[in-house]
Amino acid sequence: MWWIGDRYTEAKELNEINMLRDVDKAYIAGLVDGEGCITLRREVRKENHRGWRINPHVGIYNTNREVLEWAQQTLACGCLWKTTMSKKHAKAHYKQMYVLHFNAHDIRSLLPQLLPYLKIKKLPAELVLEYLSMVSQGKAMTEAQEARALELLQLVQKTRVRVTT
Repeated sequence: MWWIGDRYTEAKELNEINMLRDVDKAYIAGLVDGEGCITLRREVRKENHRGWRINPHVGIYNTNREVLEWAQQTLACGCLWKTTMSKKHAKAHYKQMYVLHFNAHDIRSLLPQLLPYLKIKKLPAELVLEYLSMVSQGKAMTEAQEARALELLQLVQKTRVRVTT
């Protein structure tokens, strides 16, 4: 993946995201519902005492870079990436794909704003927000929180819709 633009300048605080117009929130929620991903990912981390950690992931994928740039500018958050294409897809003349990815801080501010407008990905959004409410930077999770985090991971993965043709 390739990084595009300067994502970390002038990030909005939660109260500034509340100033978004309802129509913008609804449009961005539509992008997330149709072209996005809301999930939890379990990653191997040998330096972690558990040997793993769970990371939230929210991303919007599209071949139209301009719409993702508009969303990034409107929200004043998110990292816009150019995805790498396999040689097979490049030869098949596939369009270049881009992803607007949000970090945990962005997700904490963004998902509550989009939640009323989400239809397809409402449940995973609620589960990711529950996970984020349990974790705090620099603080270890209790055993009960770790068990719930793994439960949330499984629940989010069950909500993923895969289309096969």
